[in-house]
Amino acid sequence: MGTMNRRTCLALLGLGALVGGVAASARAQQGSIAGQVTDQATGHPLAGARVTIHGTSLVTSSNAEGRYTLRNVPAGAVTVRATFIGYAAATRALTVGPGETATADLALKLTPYTLDAVVSTVSGDQTRKETPNAISTIGADKLVQTRPITSMNDLLVAKAPGVEVLPGNITGAGARVRIRGTSSLSLNNEPIYIIDGVRMESANNSSSIGIGGTNPSRVNDIDPNEIESIDVVKGPAASTLYGTAATNGVVVIKTKRGAPGPARFNVFAETGIIKDYNTYPTAYRGWVHSATDTSSAANSRPNNGTQCFLTQTVRALSDPQYCKQDSITTFNLFKDPDATPLGTGYRQQYGLQVSGGSDVSSYFISGEYENEVSQLKMPPFAADSVKALREWEDERGLLRMPAFAWNRLVTARQIDELPYEQYRPNARRGTHVRANVQANLTPKIDLAVQTGFISSSQRLPQTDNNTVGLLSNGYGGPGFKGNLLLPNNVPLFGYRLYTPDQFFSETVNQDIDRFIGSGTLNWRPQSWLGVRVVGGADFTNRVDTDLCRRDQCPPINAITGRCSSTTRRTRTPPRPSC
Repeated sequence: MGTMNRRTCLALLGLGALVGGVAASARAQQGSIAGQVTDQATGHPLAGARVTIHGTSLVTSSNAEGRYTLRNVPAGAVTVRATFIGYAAATRALTVGPGETATADLALKLTPYTLDAVVSTVSGDQTRKETPNAISTIGADKLVQTRPITSMNDLLVAKAPGVEVLPGNITGAGARVRIRGTSSLSLNNEPIYIIDGVRMESANNSSSIGIGGTNPSRVNDIDPNEIESIDVVKGPAASTLYGTAATNGVVVIKTKRGAPGPARFNVFAETGIIKDYNTYPTAYRGWVHSATDTSSAANSRPNNGTQCFLTQTVRALSDPQYCKQDSITTFNLFKDPDATPLGTGYRQQYGLQVSGGSDVSSYFISGEYENEVSQLKMPPFAADSVKALREWEDERGLLRMPAFAWNRLVTARQIDELPYEQYRPNARRGTHVRANVQANLTPKIDLAVQTGFISSSQRLPQTDNNTVGLLSNGYGGPGFKGNLLLPNNVPLFGYRLYTPDQFFSETVNQDIDRFIGSGTLNWRPQSWLGVRVVGGADFTNRVDTDLCRRDQCPPINAITGRCSSTTRRTRTPPRPSC
């Protein structure tokens, strides 16, 4: 037995020596390639150009002087290829001798019509023609400079074929995204989102407090100004690359990176107004004249008539006991200056970005602050102060309490002004900080680390499919402005049952603290072998609060007052359980 162990040890030693000899022989058969990448027309160096050896995993980038070095290149005939955004690719064939350093200078021609696009997948960056999958690319960094992009939803609307986006119409609202249509009647049809190689939390109805059908989305936590590109993977290719969870498609987000060269600063500021140009339905109502008052002045008057449904009118053709309409009223409170809750919104955004580096390491750091509401003191309104209200609308926030509702509340509460969150029930502010670092640790190993932190606060109004919501009460009105709520004859200004002074007094807030981090390690032990390791996590801390002050909310909710708070912490990928 002991003899066998000694023989085994000798055999292993011999095998190790053989492997070591083969590795040493392989290294002896390798060389290097060095050169410079320049602009063909001007001769200026191109920093950040991607240089590869065809048929191998060897890749590098040019430094600030356009120079590059590729090591561990197999001896023999090879082809060097250089690509740079806005330039046509250039290749050069040469022969590399064992242990020698060959020179290959590459001059790229500026051509805006021939662009070798690079897409991001789970297996790394690849040129589009090398990828057989159906992938659409959105150049986010160019869009945010030329278009009014305020959220992730804006980046996807009408930007990629086969991608349908149904956005909400309030600040911070989520959107329904469909890639190649709806695939299920009962299951989730939303795509999954990958940011810098890791899956992120992308819940579309991310709220534990119901406000109707329009809830915030965690996708909108991402700042569009930090994104370099978005790749939309469709069809079977999505499931092949990312698993069965990607049946509805994948949205791959790549944040900005630094490039070799001196520090480059980008300072931006944005401000603008927000208007709602949607066409809201008009409220119709059918009536029959009063049976007790036959005078012509009383006929066809809604406040002295009886509501008559279309079904009753049809049945009246054969049964006289049913009513037959003799008049119709129409009223669109969204177009009426006294009743409409729609105002003029205002948003502002400020940001600072800096990037740079060398051929060894690069960095990208950014910070941004955005605000769509201002905590300004509100002016007092007189009973007929509709004009003053319109003049003050240029602050911030789209929805606002109409003058009649304002006056009703300040009179009932005997105060001079309302809490600002009740006057402007929809608002959002947020802070975004990001730091991305890349480093070439050795000629064979490079590391990239991406980190992002988001802190936001959002105020949500009661809307949509909601008994006390804005749209259900705005659409369900009687078709005229002078309707009253019995028994106290409270004017409703065309609303169905509840008015803005009631449902806007309920304050719903959502506060978010979120960290998204990932790391990518590339190791190329041999010219024919490359290993890529990606890891990361998405931590989200969400606090939802709902406040109804005593005697200030619709009676159906809690006229005596109510307050609730829900805290939820999520982690993607989820923490493994026993």
